Amino acid sequence: MGRAFQLVSWVSAAVLLVGVPITPARADDPEIVMPLTLTLTSSAEQVTADGSVSLVAEVDSPIEDAQAPLEIRDLTLGGALLASCSTGTSCDGSVSFYSGPAHVYKASLRGLSSAPVRVSVAPWSVSLQMEGDELAGGDWAIVRATTNQHVSAGGPYRIYIRDVTTGVVAATCGTGSPQRACMVSGQVPSGGLSE
Repeated sequence: MGRAFQLVSWVSAAVLLVGVPITPARADDPEIVMPLTLTLTSSAEQVTADGSVSLVAEVDSPIEDAQAPLEIRDLTLGGALLASCSTGTSCDGSVSFYSGPAHVYKASLRGLSSAPVRVSVAPWSVSLQMEGDELAGGDWAIVRATTNQHVSAGGPYRIYIRDVTTGVVAATCGTGSPQRACMVSGQVPSGGLSE
């Protein structure tokens, strides 16, 4: 059994001492109702450069009955607190990151823990296409690079199209509104195109 405390109160000029024994709450206290299950789910296993992943922790009885907050933490960042909730039966948070290893998240409520949930950065892919099948010297060509994720101002990614013959970057995209494509046009050299 926990150690008892005694509180003393008084009123203005007339001192009235009232002793009230208080016992700290314990996990086996009948006033504390512990949930039997705690789950943590994610809306996706991978986060894209322009997106986020939602994490939801759920318990089978009201959080307030446990008299402790339901928390979601990022174990990859040393247990950094992502969300903390004191009422209801669920708690949610949103995560986004652009690079590095996968992050591992876990939910907990008084000694009860969820299984870990892992979220990684979605891999990038880019394709390069030229409009037109046969181009002769002097024709104008349009080259388009397309990615599987959006790049935009404020984000760490850009799309670059480089002329491998000259080494010159012919186009840079991703400094304006979100986009997945970048185009450049130029005149085909008189000798034609080489592979």
